[in-house]
Amino acid sequence: MIIDMSAKPLLEQFQAANEAEGIAIKELLAYMQGGGRDDQRIEALTNRMSSAHNKKMDLYGECPDFCV
Repeated sequence: MIIDMSAKPLLEQFQAANEAEGIAIKELLAYMQGGGRDDQRIEALTNRMSSAHNKKMDLYGECPDFCV
C-alpha cells in the first residue's frame, strides 16, 4: 500500500489509538477471566475500552476518502 506522507501523522495517531483499545480490551478480559466480579471495576474497564474505541473511530473518521 502506498501512503501519502501527509497522512503519516494521522496514521500514527490511529495506530496508537488502536493499540490503546487493544490494551483496554485485554485488561477487561483478564479481569473477567480472573473471576473479577466488582461491578464498579467492570464498569470502569468497560468505559475505558469504549473511550479508546471511540477515539480510534474518531481518527478513522478523519481519514480522507482515499484511505478507505
